[in-house]
Amino acid sequence: MPTLTKIKLITLLILFTTITAEANTRALKKIYESENRIALVIGNNNYTHKRLGTLQNPINDARAMKNALKKLGFSVYYGENLTVRAMDKKVSKFSRALRHGGVGLFFFAGHGIESQGQNYLMGTNSNIDDEDDVSYESLELKKVLQKMQNSGNRLNIVLLDACRNDPFGRGGEGGLAKSTARGTFIAYATSPGDVAEDGKGKNGVFTAQILKNIDRVGVPIEKIFKDVKVGVLHSTHNRQRPWTNSDITGDFFFKLGTVREKPSTYSFKSKAPTHFSLTIHTQPRDAKVYITNIKP
Repeated sequence: MPTLTKIKLITLLILFTTITAEANTRALKKIYESENRIALVIGNNNYTHKRLGTLQNPINDARAMKNALKKLGFSVYYGENLTVRAMDKKVSKFSRALRHGGVGLFFFAGHGIESQGQNYLMGTNSNIDDEDDVSYESLELKKVLQKMQNSGNRLNIVLLDACRNDPFGRGGEGGLAKSTARGTFIAYATSPGDVAEDGKGKNGVFTAQILKNIDRVGVPIEKIFKDVKVGVLHSTHNRQRPWTNSDITGDFFFKLGTVREKPSTYSFKSKAPTHFSLTIHTQPRDAKVYITNIKP
């Protein structure tokens, strides 16, 4: 085949690949911009029962997450220092909104515990004197997951900066248990059975790392939370290890990258016996390819 014909074929291939990739990026961006994003954010720190006590950071965590999610295009239902009944009502309203489709996100900061293999989120009025009271005096996480799943929306995300301590003093049995739900990505502040730190700054250790990473452009959710884990491990000197469980398919980006604004340059050198090189410049805005520096 003549050298010139090969050059034309290579040029057309690069042109097709470049334009297709950019067209796919534009199409995906339109989908993300039009898709519903709905979040429920709850922070509880002013607990009335002596076994639970007051926490330092959940309200700061919830307010910061609310602001961050709004910037990322989420419509946010919000509550702080809610009773168990108020939490339940917020979850019901939130799950009804998810029936319109899109992505749902539930964030909770506060006391959360495991009892008999199930996880429970504490309202400010949770009146717990022993473990038998837990199921009656708190919001079961399983109920939240089921309501989100039953809404039939595309994807759900659950972020739990909970399990701040164990009110029953069970030592190594503190923290939350594993939970799963179809089509849901779940991230815990720490590994199952461990207890998370409240943090010495204005945010909990886990939430601080989420806020640091969540608005990174073009980074999928799995990578975001790998980096969150690294940050938490570093901040706590390996005392706290975040854990995730995912049943989602495909990629999800909190912030999708834009189409390249600057031209891209490609260089190609052929092997023997043709011996030629070429440089190709692409301009995404007008979908043109400029070929320069052809050397036989």
